[in-house]
Amino acid sequence: MVPLVRGPIPAVLQEKAATWTAKYLAERQTDPSKRPDHRCYGHEQVRHELRSMSCHKCFYCERGLTVREQEVDHHVEVAERPQDSFSWENLYLSCKPCNQDKKPNTTHPVTSCLDPCAPGVAPDEHLIFIGESIVARDDSPTGQSTIRKYNLDRGDLNSARLKALQELSLAVIAVYKRAHDEGRKVSADERSLIRAFSSSTRPFSLMMRAQLQQLGW
Repeated sequence: MVPLVRGPIPAVLQEKAATWTAKYLAERQTDPSKRPDHRCYGHEQVRHELRSMSCHKCFYCERGLTVREQEVDHHVEVAERPQDSFSWENLYLSCKPCNQDKKPNTTHPVTSCLDPCAPGVAPDEHLIFIGESIVARDDSPTGQSTIRKYNLDRGDLNSARLKALQELSLAVIAVYKRAHDEGRKVSADERSLIRAFSSSTRPFSLMMRAQLQQLGW
């Protein structure tokens, strides 16, 4: 998870969110279990802005996502806050596991967790990595709650993060080997190439930044 800056509200929400919300809340009067229309809150304009915010990554786990894999998540669930079903501030981009397997707000409130869109949020003050494994820094309650709510220590994420670390390791080894074979120091361009692994456009950039700091890069 890294800090994100929410962009301007998409035009379709400016124009239609109030109407969609009123219609949906009226429908819930007769059917409390009714879900909001995903074609509305998941409109392509909404998806486009969310993708731009996160560089096609899950807001929570930073997994890189194809367009087909991306899901529009309600940060606070519809069941708890139906009035925010079409609220721009409540719409996040998520991978399927983070969206569908997250703990409900009633037991793990978002106020106890890191919010990537909150002003001044600093995930690295609460989360660290031991290899590919994510843990709470200094037993941070906020870090612990975040990991539990979104299952950020699940097996599929550990595997994906391990693969990313292996790619970084191979790149570092290749750079040092080339410099050694040519009898020179690692160049500035080569350092930039390695540091690019921690770019906000790359998957798991928080972990990569931590790893490069440990390596002295």
